[in-house]
Amino acid sequence: MVFGLGRLFARKDRGGGECVICCETFGSSAELFTIGCGQSHRICVECLRRYVEGTVRGEKKVATCPLCIEAAYELSEAELRLLFPEDLALVQLHGEIQFRAEMASSPNFLACPTAGCDAYMEKAETRVRQKVQCPSCEAEFCSECKETYHYQLQCCQVQPAAGRWFKWLKEDRAECRRRISEARLSPVVRFSLRASRWARRVTHRSNENTEQRAVANTEAHKEVESVMRRFAELQKDEAWKEKNCRLCEYCDRVVEKMDGCNTVTCGRDARDKGGGNAQDGCGRMFDWSKARPYKRSNDEVCLLKSIDEADPGQVSKVKHHVLGKFQGLERTSSKDFRMLCRVCEEDIIGPLFSCINCPDWKCCFQCEANLEEKHCPSHIFLIHVEDISKPAELEIDRPAAATDSSEEHRAGGSFHWEAILEEKLRPSHTFVLYFEESCGSMRGD
Repeated sequence: MVFGLGRLFARKDRGGGECVICCETFGSSAELFTIGCGQSHRICVECLRRYVEGTVRGEKKVATCPLCIEAAYELSEAELRLLFPEDLALVQLHGEIQFRAEMASSPNFLACPTAGCDAYMEKAETRVRQKVQCPSCEAEFCSECKETYHYQLQCCQVQPAAGRWFKWLKEDRAECRRRISEARLSPVVRFSLRASRWARRVTHRSNENTEQRAVANTEAHKEVESVMRRFAELQKDEAWKEKNCRLCEYCDRVVEKMDGCNTVTCGRDARDKGGGNAQDGCGRMFDWSKARPYKRSNDEVCLLKSIDEADPGQVSKVKHHVLGKFQGLERTSSKDFRMLCRVCEEDIIGPLFSCINCPDWKCCFQCEANLEEKHCPSHIFLIHVEDISKPAELEIDRPAAATDSSEEHRAGGSFHWEAILEEKLRPSHTFVLYFEESCGSMRGD
């Protein structure tokens, strides 16, 4: 700061000269301002004041030397104080913009994505996806994709999952309920629905205020429609970015080239335009013509089996289980480990609805019909049509002397885990169970 002032005052002894912006000639050095850049550009005080005030107050950008081309020089606080000795508010505003620009270009800070909130947060781990809570508006979001924080799925899977969920709400819900209801006409399935569940729900609803429920349903419906509109807008934005944006070859940030040549700077304006307007990005230059085009994430193949691919008869009978480290499995039945609905607290039989925005919130097919009353309407759900705790393979380590009565046991040691829980296990069997996220798999070694 002191060094910059020394250079500044030393250059004022050069006498008068011509302003390169307005082309007027000035006889006194007091009317010309020598900027502390490498080229020592001289601009008249009035032109420079108008430029700085328009950049800072009008465009909300960092004021740089308007004549520097190769390397943008940011005006220092000392230079601004000399230009605006009586306007300290502008100097302070420029300092705030400069500080935010530095945070925006740093991988160690995150900007709150909530509209109207300009807070920044420091990332604990720059390479790990984490849940971040804004200290200002208290919104929780993902540090990578800046969307509402999501469990079970990677960032690239959230949009395909949201597309499935909104398709369910708009198109598939009524038809799927009709198909599954028809498949549940057998006496066995009717018995599994539990008459007590329906009795409690009917009693509970009869005691609620009808008018309050109607208002709540209207508000929930509006929120769902708002989320669906935002999703549709996001899809349009993604399509536009595929046509107009490319990826930085150093940090993979999405970059749009506004104009000019193919040499672009990641996350900020080009040097010949002042180098300002700093945003997320590494700040390095690359060749636009050689950069990879942006492609929207489409990890549909990595998601669970969709409701369209499932057999209604099989889906209506699916039982979902929770596995962990158990003792005394030889005396346990699989029904003791069934997953419970968070609404009716009964066994989940049939499609299971799992919220990706909550750490552990699941409900059954019956309670999903009134989900807006029980859960946040803007949250996204996965629809599980298969047992989410079903393992791909379960191997048994047992002594050679042990004998098994099951044909599957004699066939080689890999079999469906429900067979273990349904029958009494031999004490000689040894299991190690690994519990992963609810959308993952279960394996035993």
